[in-house]
Amino acid sequence: MPWNYPHYQVARFVAPNFMAGNTVILKHAPQCPKTAEAIADILKDAGLPEGVYNNVFATNEQAATIIEDSRVQGVSLTGSERAGQAVAKIAGGALKKVVLELGGSDAFIVAADADIEQAIKGAILVVLAIQDKRVMLPNALSSSNLFMINSLKGLLMP
Repeated sequence: MPWNYPHYQVARFVAPNFMAGNTVILKHAPQCPKTAEAIADILKDAGLPEGVYNNVFATNEQAATIIEDSRVQGVSLTGSERAGQAVAKIAGGALKKVVLELGGSDAFIVAADADIEQAIKGAILVVLAIQDKRVMLPNALSSSNLFMINSLKGLLMP
């Protein structure tokens, strides 16, 4: 799981897998081992049976071996395009189901007929939603992903 949203990404991955009766082996980004341990503790304290959620602190080579293991039925990755290519190659070679969420940012689009006050509130909510994710903050409302009709530009951006 990525280092910039580890709690959210784990929750949205494990919840549907647990509901489907699957066990989870999760390799966190190396930058967040304490977060990985905290999530495991929360799940254990909530009564999750032993062995249903498993943290793995592995190298990329070790992760490849895990993906290739016949007991692993699917692989999900949130990460870079480079990591996605590597995982897709390994998982594809082993005929595993794969979900990849790779890099990029979603656009924040303001149309000509938009309610400007609501657009501003929405933009502020985006920033607040990622309030402690400093790596994401510069991209939250950068000109690369904020699109608006030219007639509105002076109202929202200098």
